[in-house]
Amino acid sequence: MKPLLKSHPGVFIKSETLRHAIRLAKKSGKPGYTQCYNLLPGVFSIEEIANSRGQGFRKPKMGDFRSPLDKDKVAAIKGNCCRLNRVKL
Repeated sequence: MKPLLKSHPGVFIKSETLRHAIRLAKKSGKPGYTQCYNLLPGVFSIEEIANSRGQGFRKPKMGDFRSPLDKDKVAAIKGNCCRLNRVKL
């Protein structure tokens, strides 16, 4: 396990998951999307993703008590994708 970004030291990912995501992103027509999509299961568990409201941008509907994904982890994933693909946020 290694930190995903130096600016987010609490977010860790397996090295082979990171290498796999980068390799697939280089072959893809949409490298940023592909890399972020493949990093998600490495940072969050499947249960966390399934039982969340994504990034929580929209207001929750009546009776929806799911919480959004952890903002620090999401920021680390986005930062890593932007850093590797040379895109500014």
